[in-house]
Amino acid sequence: MRYSKFVRICCFALAFLFAVSLVSCFGGNDDNGPDYDDPTRNPFGRYENTVKITGVMEYQVHNDSRVPQNITPDNQAYIRLIKERLNIEFSYLWKVPPTQYSEKLSLSMLANELPDIFKVTASDYASLKKAGMLKNLATAYEYASEDVKTFLNRDPDVIRRLTDSDGGIYAVPQYSDNRRGVPVMYIRQDWLDELHLEVPTTPDELYTVLKAFKEKKGATCGLAMSNKVSGSYFSISGYMNMFGSSPYSWLLGSDGQLHADEISENSKTALKWLNRLYDEGILTKDVAASTVDAVQADVLGGKCGVVIGPWWQFEYPLGTAIGNGDEWVAAEMPLAEGKNAVVDRQQVEFYYVVNKKCKNPEALFKMINMYIALDGTPEAEPEKGYVWSWCPTQFYDPYDINEQFVEINKQLEIDPKAEGPAPERWTAHMKKLWKAYPEYLVWKDDPFATKYQENMFANIMTRVNKDGAWARIVSMYDVKKRVVYDEFYGISTPAMSSKGAIMAQEVEEYYLKVIMGEKDIDSTWDAFVSSWRRIGGDEVSAEVNAWYAGQAK
Repeated sequence: MRYSKFVRICCFALAFLFAVSLVSCFGGNDDNGPDYDDPTRNPFGRYENTVKITGVMEYQVHNDSRVPQNITPDNQAYIRLIKERLNIEFSYLWKVPPTQYSEKLSLSMLANELPDIFKVTASDYASLKKAGMLKNLATAYEYASEDVKTFLNRDPDVIRRLTDSDGGIYAVPQYSDNRRGVPVMYIRQDWLDELHLEVPTTPDELYTVLKAFKEKKGATCGLAMSNKVSGSYFSISGYMNMFGSSPYSWLLGSDGQLHADEISENSKTALKWLNRLYDEGILTKDVAASTVDAVQADVLGGKCGVVIGPWWQFEYPLGTAIGNGDEWVAAEMPLAEGKNAVVDRQQVEFYYVVNKKCKNPEALFKMINMYIALDGTPEAEPEKGYVWSWCPTQFYDPYDINEQFVEINKQLEIDPKAEGPAPERWTAHMKKLWKAYPEYLVWKDDPFATKYQENMFANIMTRVNKDGAWARIVSMYDVKKRVVYDEFYGISTPAMSSKGAIMAQEVEEYYLKVIMGEKDIDSTWDAFVSSWRRIGGDEVSAEVNAWYAGQAK
């Protein structure tokens, strides 16, 4: 188990890109650097001799019916194309479900059996760097395409924190627009219409709606909530956000100090609200065993009426549910009075690193270059065996979603039916969205008039629509400014690394017992807080605030 927010956000990522401007200072190869056989530093140059690269995979079964049945992670189009165009022969050492990835990687680290390239959390990066197991990528960076360099340099604050303490570059961070972290509420509009109810805007209004869904629509789990406190899919913390709570975040208090939100009064209030829902049968009685897969099945089975999740939730399972005839819409988070949604100050999703033993670290950048170049092109069509979620080097512009929303809607003001050609300056993906939009409009008017294409419509409903997911985020973040920041984005502190797991276990177990009524929160809260402080909370808090004080210098 990981102390997820601690391991998700890392100062190193912020420190990566300034080194880009200083790459000449690193003097080419490090002590372990190869003799490069590509003197032109061509980002898309084909190796003369086959380069074999190994990786590992967080394996999930894709849900795209357009992909031929014989396609596997090992033979999908991206793997084939990097062999044809770059002469890179890529293979996986192992594949495990996302829930097992961190544990499997830890075992590989202990056995010193790491792949050539792989992605890691901030915590894993810190461990690998300390152990001297990572390659200095300063010279390899010369192979990055202009798109990669542009994407990495989009955020000046990231650039400001670019180099490692020893002057080297040991990871490529995939950071993103922190607006991506704003939660969105998705709700059954068809149920609201049938019951003559409005979209709720506060937790109290949401309670009323959920009670009606249970009593009149037979919703056995009105809220689609898993048993995990944190995570992208159906996490408990997503619902706690309505009360300005985000466990594993560090929020700035009136005393100028950062405070762990899992022990805040806002979290206590949120847990009480969830316990009320549980007692009244609005949450599933089997919440302790509610895996992500189980919750997805409930959503697709018409047992849930509300989902709170990320901007891309229309992709799955809601996209599938819409195709089945359920009418899900995006809405703003129903926030309690005076409360704001919590988002990361810096949102770093993961880091790509290279094994110190790898003889061709520049292959990482060449593969990233290829991934970006393929986006939205005919070669990257599912029908041709391309499965983007199976690509080992996914990388994207951190601000591409907002750019798509702004640019496409600006063009729709001129051409509301998207009948004209897309502007030439647009990316291939934006042009693809533009081409799909007229069919979406036809389907919107009459769902039976044209075939529902899940992926296409999901993309439009997440990115483009003025009443879609991204539009709701823009309203909350940019217009209403109803957000507050998790202020800690530093690398895992020593106490986090050594005690974070047991602290997280304490939180997970206590929260579930409170929600299910096995513990009375009023009589046990103080004891829970004291235990959290004793097993590492006070030590972690001191380290976090020391880091925060250092940022101001």
